[in-house]
Amino acid sequence: MKHLFKTLIRIIGIILLIVAGFLGYVTLGKYKPGKIEALAIHAPTLKSNNAAKEVYNLLTWNIGYAGLGKEMDFFYEGGKMVRPSSALSQQYFKNILNEIKGADTADFIFLQEVDKAAKRTFYRNEVQAVQDKLNDYYSVFAVNYDVPFVPVPITQPMGRVKAGQMTLSKMAPDSAKRYALPGSYGWPKRLFLLDRCFILTQFTLPSGKRLSLINLHNSAFSDAVQARQQELVILKRLMVDLYRQGQYVIAGGDWNQN
Repeated sequence: MKHLFKTLIRIIGIILLIVAGFLGYVTLGKYKPGKIEALAIHAPTLKSNNAAKEVYNLLTWNIGYAGLGKEMDFFYEGGKMVRPSSALSQQYFKNILNEIKGADTADFIFLQEVDKAAKRTFYRNEVQAVQDKLNDYYSVFAVNYDVPFVPVPITQPMGRVKAGQMTLSKMAPDSAKRYALPGSYGWPKRLFLLDRCFILTQFTLPSGKRLSLINLHNSAFSDAVQARQQELVILKRLMVDLYRQGQYVIAGGDWNQN
């Protein structure tokens, strides 16, 4: 019995060391964005016509990383599946690209949940694919989910995730910035969830008037109510400030309010 007890203690010790090592690895590798960061602006390979207009069109769409079609039974929402098959994932994404391309009369496009390198989308670079498909748009990309390994569900872990939001525009932005939003979870849970943010992209219209666009993806799920309220306060404060400067201001995206 004494020998068995010692063996059990050793096994438990090894398990705890593995867990501690894993948490240390994820903590060190965790994405740590600044409060406000400048974003790189990707220029189009084709030039679009930017004549002065009276009306501008904006499309906003959370594409669900091309992994949440009607066939999916997602585990985070009470289902059993982590990702669709590779063939189905490819078909979802192809249809999304065609849908966006078919709406290319939009002057501005907000996208959320665009994967750059993730196991759940078979490591497909969706950011690059969108840029290639809409090659007459300027684009910016902001990371809001960058985790080296998501360990849930235990039987089929999500693994590597790098994803974010994109803002695309027919006219060249003057600037683009990532604004970090406060987190809603404590350690260690926050290690494996999104680092929420919004993208502020600013333009000078042909009329000389300034336009500020805010692409957002607010906190989700019932345990993030307080975070959602904080996000709205931050957003409102910025919008009112820009508006008082005489700018046009539009905020859109996935509000996650319902």
